[in-house]
Amino acid sequence: MISFRVILVILGFIYVLWHIQSLQKLASQYQKEADKCNSGMETYQEVTEKAEEALSAQMKLTAMWEIRARQKGWREKVAKSNAQTQGKTNYTRLRSKEQFAEGT
Repeated sequence: MISFRVILVILGFIYVLWHIQSLQKLASQYQKEADKCNSGMETYQEVTEKAEEALSAQMKLTAMWEIRARQKGWREKVAKSNAQTQGKTNYTRLRSKEQFAEGT
């Protein structure tokens, strides 16, 4: 007959094995989450690098066009003034059209 101590040792061993298995599952879940996080960070870094490259290229292109415009006589203050005047002109035209439409 198996003694009570042997049964306790066997049950203790089974309990330890069960805990080891549970811990392995938990470690596996944490590893999966860590892998997702790492791949997300890699994707973020890649997208950030591409965006920085695109921004740099766009800034170079803008600078090139601004240099060309300045060579042709463009001045920033005059451009702003013209833009404001043009906005007022467009607003005036729109109001005239609305008043004309109301009159007919």
